[in-house]
Amino acid sequence: MKEIEKVLSSYIITNKTMALYPANHSDYDTLVYDVDAVYGVRQTVTMIIDNSCRQYCSDMHSRRRYVSDLTQVHKKVPLLIDETNAIFTFPTHSPTDLRCVWLAFHHVSTYVPDEHDPNITIVKTYSNRTLTVTISYNTFKKQITRTGYGVAKFQDRFKFQSKRGISSDDETDED
Repeated sequence: MKEIEKVLSSYIITNKTMALYPANHSDYDTLVYDVDAVYGVRQTVTMIIDNSCRQYCSDMHSRRRYVSDLTQVHKKVPLLIDETNAIFTFPTHSPTDLRCVWLAFHHVSTYVPDEHDPNITIVKTYSNRTLTVTISYNTFKKQITRTGYGVAKFQDRFKFQSKRGISSDDETDED
């Protein structure tokens, strides 16, 4: 793992966020892999995700329910963090599991099983960073496929609305 550039008191997920790793460290609770740097953050992964969802006008529970309804996935549900920029993240384990890493779907370029350990997957990002996650290759593949399905369903929703001429302006009442 890369050396931490800075310790932050809080962090909001953006399109530059690649991964959130839980950390058992006295100075920070989460390691954030960003395109520009690696940060230690004094918030738990769940706090970062929930605060980020709130920054983008929702909350983690509502986003989870939305994606679950959209995809019919009920465990290890991917999350839509930011609707405007279509930032989707997905967990490697149950979010309550202390090993759970969250990865940003749009940063995953390739992934392969570790040559020596079947419970590790090596992830290469589009910015050429290599991330190691403790998850089997098949489980990782299932999670990224679920997330891709969520992204496709989310994008289809907007295509369907624009074809029918539905816009957010049509739903408002005018005085």
